[in-house]
Amino acid sequence: MLEPEKDRFSLTIERLKYCDAGCDSEAIAGLFTADGRWVVDGEGASLNSREEIRKHFAR
Repeated sequence: MLEPEKDRFSLTIERLKYCDAGCDSEAIAGLFTADGRWVVDGEGASLNSREEIRKHFAR
């Protein structure tokens, strides 16, 4: 198991790869558990499930 900081960095790199490839919403959402949460820093928002994350990037 990776350390939390390395884990978060690895997820960020994977997410950026998917965004560079045309923003693959399914792949990005697949980085999270079904009840995963994405907090959007600076915007005061959060996405509170894999489905919300997928919908956000499908726009």
